[in-house]
Amino acid sequence: MRSHKLGCSCYSRKLNIGDIYYKIGQFDKAFDYFKEAIDIQSELLSENHVDLAKSFNSMAAIYCQKENYAEALDYCKKAHDIQTNFLPKNHP
Repeated sequence: MRSHKLGCSCYSRKLNIGDIYYKIGQFDKAFDYFKEAIDIQSELLSENHVDLAKSFNSMAAIYCQKENYAEALDYCKKAHDIQTNFLPKNHP
């Protein structure tokens, strides 16, 4: 249980650092941190966990900034699939 909490804390920090790099326009560094977070999440969480969907959306934003729209769309679809399966049908 403790290692799970530490892992969640670790991926949360990586996402926060990635967000900062994204906001200052350092997209390559942001990408690296988001990718590390997704790798940790994939080990700790179910494949349909809503946190993973949020991370996929972050990766999609990076790919959009790099004008790699095919990859951005792929990550958006992954996030959408999780969200439609995880969230209730009446969720806004």
